Amino acid sequence: MRRDRFYLENLASLEIRDIAALHKIRKVLRKKKKDLISVFDGKGSEYEVRIKEITHNKIEFDSPSIRRKAKQIQPKISLAFPVLKSQRSDFLISKAVELGIDALQPFISENNVAKRPGSSKFAHWKRIVIESACQSKRLFLPGIKSVISVEAIFDAFDAYDLILLADPTSDLQAESFFGGIKTEVVRNLLLVVGPEGGFSPRELDRLKVQNNLKRLRISNFVLRSETACVFLSGLTCHYFNKSEI
Repeated sequence: MRRDRFYLENLASLEIRDIAALHKIRKVLRKKKKDLISVFDGKGSEYEVRIKEITHNKIEFDSPSIRRKAKQIQPKISLAFPVLKSQRSDFLISKAVELGIDALQPFISENNVAKRPGSSKFAHWKRIVIESACQSKRLFLPGIKSVISVEAIFDAFDAYDLILLADPTSDLQAESFFGGIKTEVVRNLLLVVGPEGGFSPRELDRLKVQNNLKRLRISNFVLRSETACVFLSGLTCHYFNKSEI
């Protein structure tokens, strides 16, 4: 039986004021006073709450009872992806959250086709993260960071134990790499997918000097950036057995 879930950032408030969530609970699900719904705090816990009061601008609950609780397992997997045109960024964000990515870092590089998004687009992305976490039954809410330059990502490479770069020219196949890695020594992992136009020569020079970076061929075909993001995210989360059960 399907159970709809809703993100409640401040569980202590015992109320929902988010417009989209209110509309779904009142108009789509047609929930009434005394009905039960599930909420999660994005920090590892899910609760069942009973509706105490429902109005056009808020829903109040009785004290919650715990349904599920989990600890976040290692490694923390982040995805650095290029800002893409139209709804392609929306698609990859949604699927990366469903697959288990812990943090999302959009970037702009020299060969980016899409322009840097405004604040309204970033708010839209945050909504996609929440909706995808709700749908996929995740207990932890992934973070999405503000758009930065690819150079800023390169500068932060030393913070990661391992960096995996999707590279169709690499001789290192995904299957052989993941089969030989010692997963217990990786605590902080970054996945990087390049822009539609590829990295510039200057950016490629920066990548060559990174000792903790592995170039990984994830397919024998040329993938679009959003496809590579989803495929690399799925492969990595599977091999590291990402779970919130």
